[in-house]
Amino acid sequence: MQLVLSALLSKDIFHYFQINKEFKIISYSYSIDKYFPQMQQIIGSEIRDYLPELIGSEEEILECFDSESYHFELEKVYKNDYYIDITIEFCDTESILIIIQDNTSTVKKQHKLLQYSNELTLMNNILKSVFDQKNSLIFVTDNYTIKYANKKFIEFFGKKNLQEIQKESMQLYKNYNSDFNSYDDILNAISSNRGYVTLNNSKFMLEVVSLDISHKLFTLSRIQNQA
Repeated sequence: MQLVLSALLSKDIFHYFQINKEFKIISYSYSIDKYFPQMQQIIGSEIRDYLPELIGSEEEILECFDSESYHFELEKVYKNDYYIDITIEFCDTESILIIIQDNTSTVKKQHKLLQYSNELTLMNNILKSVFDQKNSLIFVTDNYTIKYANKKFIEFFGKKNLQEIQKESMQLYKNYNSDFNSYDDILNAISSNRGYVTLNNSKFMLEVVSLDISHKLFTLSRIQNQA
């Protein structure tokens, strides 16, 4: 066990404090001061001076002295530009271990993903607002399904929302050519990304742009003064 512990500590996988029932530090792992740059005399110091997050949880922490199966946890504690998870466990009848695991890399990646997700949501809302103000009928498809439709498109087909459009399983590629089997067929068939289609007795100029390998953006502009 000591060899395993030494190996883990040497690879900086986690650090620890060992404290007694008076919450005094009696031992600690090497280089733990990177999380606590204000550390001076560590042995004999009060652990709550370094981890004030433990204040108010003393009763739960003291239970760790009485049970090898009981443990106390705190997640994503911010210390000196690090994010650490804290686990407090039984060591012996006179001491417990405060194990510190560095999860900075994981937490920062989560923050970046959340920021990216928020930016995408904002961009999606902006694009939706722009598309809804257009007079053209705009929709986005994968090969077979309408994934997005602007307000004008939904109103043109007498629906209340996109879900009603999707529930009907519209196959507008059949309106362009009854032999077509997917929206990809339209993209492959029209020249200069522009063609014509009739929907509900109205004639539209159809433009299509490939967004990625499977999604296409279609714009339907009504042709006025139809014969």
